[in-house]
Amino acid sequence: MSETPPAGAPVKPPVTDQRRQWDRFLTIALLALGSVTVFSTFGELADLACTIDETYRLQGIEGRLAARDAAGIVGFVVNVIRVFALLWAIALSVQRLRAGKLAFWIPLIAGVVATLALMIGIGALILSDPAFLAYVEMISTTAVVPTPAP
Repeated sequence: MSETPPAGAPVKPPVTDQRRQWDRFLTIALLALGSVTVFSTFGELADLACTIDETYRLQGIEGRLAARDAAGIVGFVVNVIRVFALLWAIALSVQRLRAGKLAFWIPLIAGVVATLALMIGIGALILSDPAFLAYVEMISTTAVVPTPAP
């Protein structure tokens, strides 16, 4: 049976579970980090061909990305996946936090999904690019390989 406090008695505020405060803080921090990451890199992924060209220039790789149309598609798809992963993480995290369940793992899973999409997309573009392959071939033939001492 539930007990009703006597009239005029002070009402106690609900007890918050101090053991779960770390989960709330960590979940919100991870969601904030994910939001900043997704939105701060949105432009670079939207113009992925230019981003890869700039990376090539900074690394000393001669040439430009050959699959420019594919880069536009990959950048769009990766952006969509990352935004949906973030929205999924926010919605599910809020739901679990309100229910008093652990939620910190949800932004971590969303981050892994977003990172895998990014790595697979960019990796497929770069690893099949003639300029990058020529650069890898050049450094592999000019690399100094030490010979063991007799």
